[in-house]
Amino acid sequence: MGKPVKIILSIIAAIAFLIVITIITLPFFIDPNNFKPEIAAAVKNKTGRDLTLAGD
Repeated sequence: MGKPVKIILSIIAAIAFLIVITIITLPFFIDPNNFKPEIAAAVKNKTGRDLTLAGD
């Protein structure tokens, strides 16, 4: 394998690693409960049905 291929694969692996770490740590910084009213309103607008999200 040539040096340019190794560099490109290393960059792709680093980007994939950063994406995975971001997905794992994001819930610790953003409270998903803050979005419950918007989610319920969007479901109501699209379907006409009420949505109740239980929990905190």
